[in-house]
Amino acid sequence: MICRVDDTGQPLPGTSETVAVDTIAIRYGLIPSTELTRLLGCDHGFRPDQGGIVPRRDAEMQTSLLGVYAAGDGAGIGGAELAQIEGRIAAFAAAGRLGRLSEAAARHAIDREQPGLARQQRFARMLGELFTPGPGLYGLARNDTVVCRCEEVTLGEIRQAVAEGATSANEIKGLTRTGMGNCQGRICGELVARIIAAETASHAGDAGAIHAGAIAAAGVFTVRSPIHPLPLDALADYRSD
Repeated sequence: MICRVDDTGQPLPGTSETVAVDTIAIRYGLIPSTELTRLLGCDHGFRPDQGGIVPRRDAEMQTSLLGVYAAGDGAGIGGAELAQIEGRIAAFAAAGRLGRLSEAAARHAIDREQPGLARQQRFARMLGELFTPGPGLYGLARNDTVVCRCEEVTLGEIRQAVAEGATSANEIKGLTRTGMGNCQGRICGELVARIIAAETASHAGDAGAIHAGAIAAAGVFTVRSPIHPLPLDALADYRSD
């Protein structure tokens, strides 16, 4: 069944239509790969227009850790052109910090990138407006909806864990195995944080209190190495030297 939705993502009554198909492919939103910056301990914030949890950076792409720079979609979804510009800015800033470029030369090179940066940031904002799921979408799930596909954990099981006192993503992980599967929580991590925020607000009698701060407060799953699954032969061939 398909239907029209309003600005929040809620279905509009009277617009549904049933279509017979052989296969359904579902995709919504884009997710940045922040595992490395999280593993390093950089500060992160919740930016739904950039894909969710992203590292906090200054104008030169430096994170909260001195000398650690983040650029491209790993620091927030913005497209290939923006990624290249951010990468160059980070490179110039790092080169200046290491003395490979003079301070004046690094500043001049970074300044040259600013018009393109501003243009691509506008494009990134457009991407955010087009592809960030509306809040109404999350209200469509039922207790039997699978949230963690790897471990087949349902919304009802996560809600029960919150009712029993879980207040963070890692506590949910320990109680339900959510995020312990092959994708290591890349798909379900933000969903778990949203559920915690929604359930906490509901228990407090204020269903309208779900906001970015509450979602960020629920936290993210702890990152473990290796960042992505590896075949056994890659581990067998590993040499510490």
